[in-house]
Amino acid sequence: MGRQNGLALGAAAWLVLNPQFVASHAGVSNDPLTNALCAVFMLGLLRLVRGEAPWWHWAVLGVVVGLGALTKQSALMLLPLGGLGALLSASARRNAFGAGKMRLGKAGLLSGVGRAVAFGAVAVLIGGGWYLANSVRYGDPLGVAPHFGIQVALGRFGWQASLSTLQSYWGAFGWALITAPWWAYLPFGMAVGLGLAGGAKALVPGGAFWTQSGLVRRALGLLGLALAMNLVAFVRWATATGAPYGRLLFPTAGAAGIILAWGLAQWRSAGCRCLVVALSGCACLAVVLLPWTLLRPALGSPYLPRGVPESATVVADVRTAHVRLAGYEIAAETFELGDRLNGSLYWRAEAVQSTGPGRSEAGRSEAGISEAGGERLTLSAQLRGLDPTARLADDTRWLGGTLYPSDRWQVGDVVEHEVALQIPDWAPVPALIWLDLKLLAEDGALLAFEPGGGDTTTLGPWRVQGAVEIPKTATHVDVSLGTAIRLEAYEARQDVEVLLVDLYWRSEAAPEANYTVFLHGVDAGGVLVAQDDGPPAGGAYPTSWWLTGDVIRDRRTIPIGAPLATQTLRVGMYVPATGERLRAVDANGVRLPDDAVPLPVRK
Repeated sequence: MGRQNGLALGAAAWLVLNPQFVASHAGVSNDPLTNALCAVFMLGLLRLVRGEAPWWHWAVLGVVVGLGALTKQSALMLLPLGGLGALLSASARRNAFGAGKMRLGKAGLLSGVGRAVAFGAVAVLIGGGWYLANSVRYGDPLGVAPHFGIQVALGRFGWQASLSTLQSYWGAFGWALITAPWWAYLPFGMAVGLGLAGGAKALVPGGAFWTQSGLVRRALGLLGLALAMNLVAFVRWATATGAPYGRLLFPTAGAAGIILAWGLAQWRSAGCRCLVVALSGCACLAVVLLPWTLLRPALGSPYLPRGVPESATVVADVRTAHVRLAGYEIAAETFELGDRLNGSLYWRAEAVQSTGPGRSEAGRSEAGISEAGGERLTLSAQLRGLDPTARLADDTRWLGGTLYPSDRWQVGDVVEHEVALQIPDWAPVPALIWLDLKLLAEDGALLAFEPGGGDTTTLGPWRVQGAVEIPKTATHVDVSLGTAIRLEAYEARQDVEVLLVDLYWRSEAAPEANYTVFLHGVDAGGVLVAQDDGPPAGGAYPTSWWLTGDVIRDRRTIPIGAPLATQTLRVGMYVPATGERLRAVDANGVRLPDDAVPLPVRK
């Protein structure tokens, strides 16, 4: 009895110490009812399969499955499980001690078939109408074809999808957009590993599984079969929809809890038991902390009763007719490819944005109607480089988000709007990036910002770093310009009537100013025949932003004004305001004439 109580306690802990399970059952959806009906079914099945219960008991179990089938299609897996259980019940006879003895004759088989028919008939009678209507009307009994048609399927259910499943089974909230920190997954992963290892140890020939009674082995087999069926259906669904959400395995969460608790019970040493207790304590801590440290900040109201935080960067007068950008905060100044730019934009309601009842906080309007008629605005945040038409990432949502959209704002409200934009791996680096903000009315029209009347306001820039490799085909130079910049190499090639020259600069310290690059083509007499002057990298990464160790590829283009054999390229840098060139010194410490680096050009 003590071991049975331990299994029950372990299975219950598997559910109540799972943050994802608790969170998903705190919301309104069909999942909690489906999971509850599946748990009731499994309990009834394990009770009925122990002996010769009358057929109407199985019919009652069919009612549970029929209701589950009406709730969600995943409950359909209970039909074959119930039928199998009814057949197995014909081979079990309980003795006074509850042990099972095998007995399967013709009469027993007919009795089992009768129970299965009673179970299945009631389940189909209650839940089959919806599927029949789908078949007749749409030719799709499950009604999932439209859903599949708009999804992006996975190529295969691989390692990454498996990790996403485990993560979202334990703690990935809000359609898996809010994930827990790494430490919150440790108790889950270790408990699963220990439970599976203990179960595998018990299943080897001569293991603890084979010493159990026939009824216990049958019960564990049915629980394992339910879990396997749910897993197969889940993999097919996740592959077709591209959504490996672990919560879809919750219909058999109770079965998984019993199996893992039984597997953990196979470790009898004091050390293993202490480890299980420690893991349970860590899981309790995660369940207590995650709602406050993760969910509350993510799902809390963006309204800021204390106004713009002191840590925010104040924005000069940037406003529309109804809202004003009061400030912003960006998490970092320097990013790398693949990083996510997370930021908070602080907006203030300049005109009443709500027709609803006012609130009593000081300094806020009691009621009113906005000039836009309570219009719900949309904010488009676009990440870009120097070229404003080359968008790197986009985050377009209602201003204020879904929790407090702008049509509910009142005069004086300060609302935080969070943006999250991932820098793509293909973005040019190193470079600067900017954040363009646009406000759209409900009809999609762009609103004008004042002063100026433009429809875009820009924040930034920020630095994006990345490795730049100098190709082996480049010609090495090794010349210093000033005290912070070195010309490492160059590569030139002819393209129709122009010469493409890639210059590779290295920053040996942080330059103090923005310099201009000059690339001149001169003839044999030193007469200038072609040139390309401008900031390095076309202005995408000015020298004042360079960090020590940066390598910058700077592509220049000059027309071929004379035969290449008669030309010499000369390159250097100068201060744009004065024209003063940076001191050019070669590897031997010799200053070059005119502070210009000669670059021979091969035909």
